[in-house]
Amino acid sequence: MPAARYEILLPLKYNDGEEVDPDKFLLTKSELIERFGALTVDPYPVQGVWTDQGAAYQDILLKYVVDVPEDTTEVQAFFTSFKGHSKNPLSTIRYLDRGLPNSGRLMRVAKGS
Repeated sequence: MPAARYEILLPLKYNDGEEVDPDKFLLTKSELIERFGALTVDPYPVQGVWTDQGAAYQDILLKYVVDVPEDTTEVQAFFTSFKGHSKNPLSTIRYLDRGLPNSGRLMRVAKGS
């Protein structure tokens, strides 16, 4: 299987405006490092805009990046279960095939998922 990149976008606030507990970012970071042995953290927040049922929302997000040498079924299963982990404030995980920039699947979760 080819190498892949997973970009994890973590919102600083939930959709209701409540701030995400900073400890959740540390837990997320620790869990990814423990599982994959490495993690890249973008030092600057990024902005995201998305729409739902005609309403536009703007997010300020932290970006964590995990590069895997092989995109195995185990790695895919990890991210599928990870996105909904209760201690995890994830908004989006973006899968990028290294050969195809900006390709992939988006997985979104809401507060409490």
